[in-house]
Amino acid sequence: VQEGDKKYFVRSLARYRHMDEIRRIPIRRSDGLGPVMVKDVADVLYGRPPDPGSWRINGKEAVGLDVYKESSANLVGVSGRVKEELKRIDADTGTKFNIMWDQGKAVRDSISNIRNTGIWGALFAALVLLFFLRAIRMTALITLSIPLCIMMTISVLYFLDWSLNLLTMMGLMVGMGMVVDNAIVIVENIYRMRAKGMDAREASVAGASEVGMAISMATLTTVVVFLPLMAMTGDMWLTFRLTRIGIPVVVSLLGSLFVALIFIPLAAKSLGRHTIKEDPRSIRGLRRQYHVGLRWILGHRRDATLIFIILFASVFYPAANIKETTGRARVNNEFYIRFAAPPHFRKAEMERVAGQIEAFLDRKREPYHIETVRLGYWRQRGFIRVYLQEEPNRAWWQQFYRSVRKKVGFPVEGRMTRAEVIEDVKKLIPRFVGVRVSVQTSWRSDPGVSVFLYGEDVDVLGGLSEAVRQRLEGIPDVVSVDSNLEFADNEVQVLINKEQARSYGISPQAVGRSISYQLRGVNLAPYYDKDREISVRLFMDENDRQTLAQLKSFPFPSKTGTQVPLSAFATFNVTKGSGSIRREGGKMRMWVRAHTTKEDMKGLYAQIDRAMDGFAMPRGYSWNKGETYSRFREQEDTMTFAITMAITCVFLLMGVLFESFVLPFSVLLSIPFAFLGVYWILFLTDTVMGEMARMGIILLIGVVVN
Repeated sequence: VQEGDKKYFVRSLARYRHMDEIRRIPIRRSDGLGPVMVKDVADVLYGRPPDPGSWRINGKEAVGLDVYKESSANLVGVSGRVKEELKRIDADTGTKFNIMWDQGKAVRDSISNIRNTGIWGALFAALVLLFFLRAIRMTALITLSIPLCIMMTISVLYFLDWSLNLLTMMGLMVGMGMVVDNAIVIVENIYRMRAKGMDAREASVAGASEVGMAISMATLTTVVVFLPLMAMTGDMWLTFRLTRIGIPVVVSLLGSLFVALIFIPLAAKSLGRHTIKEDPRSIRGLRRQYHVGLRWILGHRRDATLIFIILFASVFYPAANIKETTGRARVNNEFYIRFAAPPHFRKAEMERVAGQIEAFLDRKREPYHIETVRLGYWRQRGFIRVYLQEEPNRAWWQQFYRSVRKKVGFPVEGRMTRAEVIEDVKKLIPRFVGVRVSVQTSWRSDPGVSVFLYGEDVDVLGGLSEAVRQRLEGIPDVVSVDSNLEFADNEVQVLINKEQARSYGISPQAVGRSISYQLRGVNLAPYYDKDREISVRLFMDENDRQTLAQLKSFPFPSKTGTQVPLSAFATFNVTKGSGSIRREGGKMRMWVRAHTTKEDMKGLYAQIDRAMDGFAMPRGYSWNKGETYSRFREQEDTMTFAITMAITCVFLLMGVLFESFVLPFSVLLSIPFAFLGVYWILFLTDTVMGEMARMGIILLIGVVVN
């Protein structure tokens, strides 16, 4: 509106100021008599909405909160500040907090493990140097080249605006173990020149110059493996990881080459000994044994070739028997128990089932080392999430010792592992008539071990999924099997006779809306209380919408003004719902998934193939192992491509530097022996071949040719 030369906007402030105004809202009567108020036909209550489920943690009522950081925030810093704030709230209000999962702690533990690994690596490198050089000053000089190269690498990461995370720290540690190689070669050659009678200056210049090309080639063969792989676009996540690991390795290696060619000769001239000690008896003995073995190999080329072939052929046994995983599963100390009841169950009966399972776990707290039990249940289903106490962080040599003992059949006595706990729970958990209880290792919709069925008819797919389920349950490594049909509730199908409904003057669309409003309720305009907005919801009293008979008697006004029950123009069918059905490629898709405690996804996929062998399906129906299996196969193809690309780049680089086509092959012959070590060690230590192990193999291509 306008008043003079001023213009005003108009806004209505018609709001309920108190709840009595809602209670006094008039309602028009269908018989034409005077209106009635809302308070005459309904209760207006202020409180919490009804909660269909219940939640408990360690037997006590509880609520859960998830805290997420901003994308640019420091994860470890946010984690620490959140925990400090929880302590403050606990001190002020007495509220108890149970931290289920702290990703900041996981990051700190990972970086701590990498740091400890780096310290062990530096210590071993120093001891080996001291054993061969027998000079504390030169050993310290070479060892101190490690922090110099790390300083260069961190400076580059700083200007790249990268953070120190698990991947970049891993690259730093890998590079740290390799930076001493160049310095060792330079120092050893300088000492050899000094042993021939050269003075310190001449020996430093001649010794560094003579092997400069060799260490440059050794460094560049590793660098050239990473540079093309970091630009690879086939697998986005592999490219990302290789880049984050590769840049620290490349920078530290180039820095070590610079240090070895510039600083090490200067330090050897100024700090090196003037006298050369004779090699100890142990080294002289090793050298003689090496000479004997080398002469035998050069004199028995056919026998040596046969031995080489036998050794290389032995790789196929561990390669076929090591465990392989998709790399998606997160290492954790938790598992899940899910239970589903028939439709006639009431919430009180489900509470009794949940309570008995909860009591069973409470009795097993000590042998299972259970830390927290999180329970949630509804009228027909529920779940329990069990958190186990974290195992102590063991040093690498402790873990290696335990793995070898277990492999040879004499395992070290200790607490039950997560896999053993899950197997024991599966055997001893209470069972109930009509209630299906399953123990699961993952909460994800696709744990990586799934069979997907495709077709046109839901009923046919349902029968096929049950047959697939029976086959998968026969696999020894499978803990439990479920399908999307299990999560379908029984439903009442209301079939409206349209002609009969129209004869009463009732619209079928209005019937559907009315049933929805009466059973589920409807949201109304909000109610404002001071500075808060409160939701207003209208729904029927729970006692009036409990039974099928009440649904059939829902009244609808006819054109004559009388009330007609729903059963007068509709029929009712009680049937099993179809659950979550998706379409893919124009066909309906159902899934059957198997939960396992095993990490060997490759072996489990092979067992699924054997279990599904001979499974006959109608025309137009098919099955496969899902997208996770496809990604698993793609990882293997990407791995093969990356290894081929790395070998090709190394070969081309050596061909240019050697100016020869034949000589690089003699160097590349060392690569198969890298696989010999990798697969046998993984097999003997019962280590899973995952994404990190695959990236380590790619890195080895550039390392072993040194």
